[in-house]
Amino acid sequence: MECKTYRWRAHFEIESIPDLRPKDEIEAWKKKCPIARLERKMLEEGILIGQEIDEINAQVMSRIEDAVGYALESPFPAPEAALEDIFST
Repeated sequence: MECKTYRWRAHFEIESIPDLRPKDEIEAWKKKCPIARLERKMLEEGILIGQEIDEINAQVMSRIEDAVGYALESPFPAPEAALEDIFST
């Protein structure tokens, strides 16, 4: 399966730096979202019902919240570890 998608959000989260991409380009890609398309298809085909999708989304959000909590509670890595697991070709 191939899912081509597009990064809707900017490379940064600083409001003072504008995203230079055209808004209509971003909106056009949102309409092509492979996850939303799969969700619609599964609803149309009766593979899932709305409640099941809501449950899946709740599970995903719970996992994300757990991961964020773990990251926030974890100590910063040692500076000498900054270059570990870095690969280039």
